[in-house]
Amino acid sequence: MEGALTGSSAMDLEDNLGLQHSLIESAQHLPLKEATPSSSFDLETYAAYYTGRTKLDRLKFIAQRAPSLRAEASKMLLTEIKAGQDVNLYQEVLQMLQDL
Repeated sequence: MEGALTGSSAMDLEDNLGLQHSLIESAQHLPLKEATPSSSFDLETYAAYYTGRTKLDRLKFIAQRAPSLRAEASKMLLTEIKAGQDVNLYQEVLQMLQDL
């Protein structure tokens, strides 16, 4: 059977996946590093290049890491979320904003 995993290969794969999961879990608890955008950065223009979930993720990233753009990015993010139907993301963002 070509492409089938042998016993040791399957165990190695499980070990690697377990390690990756542990690293992801650890990274989620690290403090966020703040970013300072250049004075010429235009958030509306930047956000206009994206749609859907990618746009939400980009705005969330900026709201979390760029204090000077936090209010504007948060407002845009909440407006975008309200236009969709992801109630869990809306609650997650509200909690994130309370924690900041």
